[in-house]
Amino acid sequence: MNEIIEYFDHTQYKQARPSYPPKVFEIIAKHLKCLPVKNIVDVGCGSGQASFGLLNYGEHVLGIDLSPVQIQGAREEILRRKIDPNRIDFQISGSNAIPVEDHSVDLLTVAQAIHWFDLEEFYKEAKRVLVPGGSAAIWCYDMARVMNNDTVERAFSNLHSGILKNYWTKHRELVDNGYKDLNPPFKHVERFQAILEHSTDIEGLLVYIGTWSSVHEYKKAHPDQDCCADLKKVLDACAPDTVFQLQSTIHMLLVRD
Repeated sequence: MNEIIEYFDHTQYKQARPSYPPKVFEIIAKHLKCLPVKNIVDVGCGSGQASFGLLNYGEHVLGIDLSPVQIQGAREEILRRKIDPNRIDFQISGSNAIPVEDHSVDLLTVAQAIHWFDLEEFYKEAKRVLVPGGSAAIWCYDMARVMNNDTVERAFSNLHSGILKNYWTKHRELVDNGYKDLNPPFKHVERFQAILEHSTDIEGLLVYIGTWSSVHEYKKAHPDQDCCADLKKVLDACAPDTVFQLQSTIHMLLVRD
């Protein structure tokens, strides 16, 4: 699990990774029996991309992550947003040791993270902490597509599916399959999709790429080479104020016993 901490730089992650659209939370809300629920735990929360959006659906949100830097960044975000600290907290913890009592959580969420977990251990822990009838919402988003510039999209696609093809970790396979191979051991499993859209400039696109695990693996293998060299040549031909429209598909599972 230490590889997760190594890959994800808090500053880059917060700057480049998109927040989740209202549709994600609307799907979750329709799945829940009543709102607001009492306790929500966001597992593998990173810097809180999903955690803060969950405040509208629960009395208290706890985000947990293995990265001390990510957790510190999320705590700073509480202050920046001037949110009541009694409503949300962030703690350093793993998916196999959720720091709450048995059967005390109404909703577990895992956003773009479960593919890093020991699934057997996480499912066991989820069943321990969820209240009877409690739910888990699990989702990922697939590789973004550049919607408004075909030339950049070709170079971008060649980077993630060509140059970096052999440098993605094994965890990526679950994401690429839209979590279709994920089969949580719960009685009720529903699947949904939503669209994730965000815009970014040239710098933001390169920072986003810098958060990919495959880029870190490539740098280890080729410390003197720039995997983004071809893409940068294409970006150099773009106007400095170019804005790219990115789109991904969110794949969701909502589960309960």
